Amino acid sequence: DQARTPVLKVTGPLGSGKTRALMHVRSESFPVAHLAVASPRSEMPPPAVRLLQRCQAILPAGEKALARKLASLIRELAADPEGEVSPSRLIEALGQVSRRLGPWSVVLDDLHRAGGAVWQVAAALLAASRDDRSLRVVLMGRKGGPWPGAPQSLTALPVVEIPELETEGGEDLLERLLPGVSLPDRVRQGLVAASAGNPLFLEEAVVRMIQR
Repeated sequence: DQARTPVLKVTGPLGSGKTRALMHVRSESFPVAHLAVASPRSEMPPPAVRLLQRCQAILPAGEKALARKLASLIRELAADPEGEVSPSRLIEALGQVSRRLGPWSVVLDDLHRAGGAVWQVAAALLAASRDDRSLRVVLMGRKGGPWPGAPQSLTALPVVEIPELETEGGEDLLERLLPGVSLPDRVRQGLVAASAGNPLFLEEAVVRMIQR
C-alpha cells in the first residue's frame, strides 16, 4: 500500500534488495524513470539532464513532439556548465510527460551520496507530485542517519525499511536459489554467515558455486 503513495522513502543496508523489492511491487505496465545518483566525482551529466533523458527513454514511440521538446531542453542544460534547470521548467516538463504516460514513477536511487544538484531535482519532483496524481516519486538510499544535504521535509515522508537478511531468511533464500539441492550443513551455514545479511552477496556466491 505504501508503494502507491505519491512520495515514498525506501531505505536499507547495502545489498538488501531495495531496488528489487520496489520493482517487484510495481506493475510491469507501469513506466519507471530510474535514476541512480552518480558519485560527486563522476563525469556523468548533471542529474536534471539524466532525469530528462530517462523520461525521454520511456515515452511511447509516437510521442515525437514531446521527445523533441525534451531533447531541446536536454541540449540547453548540457551546454550549461552547471546543468541547472529552474524548478518551474522541470515541473512543466514532468507534467507533459505525465499527460502522455498516465500513471508512472520516478525513482531516485543512492541518495545517501547525493549532492546539492540532486536535491534540487528531488525538490522539483516533490513539488510536481503534489499536483500531479499520475506521478509517483520514490526516494531510495542506504539506512543510517539523515542523507547528507537532504531537505528537512523528507523526514515527514512515509518510509519503507528493507531489513538485513536474518539467518533463517538466508537459509530460505538458499532453498529458493537451489530447489531440490541439499547442501551440507557446514556449507549452508558458511554461506549464510559470509553473506552478513546481504542477499545479493548470497545470490552471487551461489552463482559462482554453480559455475564451478
